[in-house]
Amino acid sequence: MTEQLRVVPASFAGAELAARRDRKRKKETSMKGIILRWAANTAAILIAAHVIRGLEVSGIKGAILAAAILGVFNALIRPLLLLLTLPLNILTLGLFTLIINGFLLYLVSKVTPDLIVHGFWSAVLGSLIISLISSLLTWLID
Repeated sequence: MTEQLRVVPASFAGAELAARRDRKRKKETSMKGIILRWAANTAAILIAAHVIRGLEVSGIKGAILAAAILGVFNALIRPLLLLLTLPLNILTLGLFTLIINGFLLYLVSKVTPDLIVHGFWSAVLGSLIISLISSLLTWLID
C-alpha cells in the first residue's frame, strides 16, 4: 500500500499560527486590560465624588477598593439583575439599567466604609457619571 501524504495549504498553516499568536497575545493583555479598566474606574469614582455632593470617597485607597468591589459586582450581580428586570428594561427602552447601576453603586457603599453615598438618586447620578468617564477613559486607553 502506498501512503498518501497529507498536504496542508500554506494559507491554512499560516492562519493557524496567527490564531495561536492571537490567543497568546490576548492572554498576555487580558491582565493588563483588567488593570487599566480598574484604574479607569478608580479615576471615574474620584471624579464623580468630586462633582457630586452626595458621593464621598476617603482617598485614593478608598477609590481603588470601591472600584474593585464595583468591578466584582458588575461581573457577578449585574447580569443577574439585568436578566430579572429584562421586561422592565425593555419597557423603559434600557433606561432602567441606570437604576440598576445606581443600585450596585449603593451596594458598594454598604460593603465598604471608604465610599459613602447619601441617597439613592446620588447613587444613580454617580453611576451615570462613573459609566461615562470610565467608558471615555477605556476608549482612550484602547
